[in-house]
Amino acid sequence: TYDGAQGGYSGADALCAAEFAGTHVCAFNELMNTIHYKALPASWTGQAWINTGASKYNAGNSVDDCHGWQSNSATGYLGSWWNFNSGYADAYGTVINCAVSLPLACCKAW
Repeated sequence: TYDGAQGGYSGADALCAAEFAGTHVCAFNELMNTIHYKALPASWTGQAWINTGASKYNAGNSVDDCHGWQSNSATGYLGSWWNFNSGYADAYGTVINCAVSLPLACCKAW
């Protein structure tokens, strides 16, 4: 598991690639495609960091992938995570502070 300080996007992507060759941290749109095409095993559960692409959260905090995967601050920056509940209807994404340790959701290009 990892917090939001991974040396930038390339550092976070390198962690995925080291574990699963040819992968990178999943972006929100990749998860939507995966769900749309039902390419995700329904038995997967748990939470994982993702890249969101969103730039602002309504509480005034920046949702910017933990300042581009460079911050593990518990305040000021937020990152996105995905909740992989069994079944597609129960899966959802939200934001969390960058000090939280979670696995990375790793994707391959379609």
